[in-house]
Amino acid sequence: MSSETTKKTNRENILNVARLILALCDGACSKDKHGYDKFDAVTVRRILYPDIFGITELSDAELEYLREKLLRYLNQIRKIGKDYGFTKEQIEDICRKIEAPISDYSVFIRGKVKGKRYGRISEKWLQENVLGCSV
Repeated sequence: MSSETTKKTNRENILNVARLILALCDGACSKDKHGYDKFDAVTVRRILYPDIFGITELSDAELEYLREKLLRYLNQIRKIGKDYGFTKEQIEDICRKIEAPISDYSVFIRGKVKGKRYGRISEKWLQENVLGCSV
């Protein structure tokens, strides 16, 4: 498998696992050891859902930030995999993909633009709207 294909597979894996944990999350209202903690629940939700700028695709830096968050939840990911009937090999493959870095750095910027509510400002948006160059 080429490195670009591997990176795409890892990206999809990270997004799928992050969405699954978020689906099980009650916003940390109860201490049931399901889903994210309070801070991560808000942060992950803001990363995964489109923002006020209409940017839906995550940059490598944003995905790296999400991957770093998921590293805190590897034990929960293993338990969820087991509960969903995945084999031990499949679960460990999923965890290996999460452990593989996507980017050398992570970025998460929140901002308010022209009186609109706060949202995610991606590298791409900054380059196109602030720095005046395209990606």
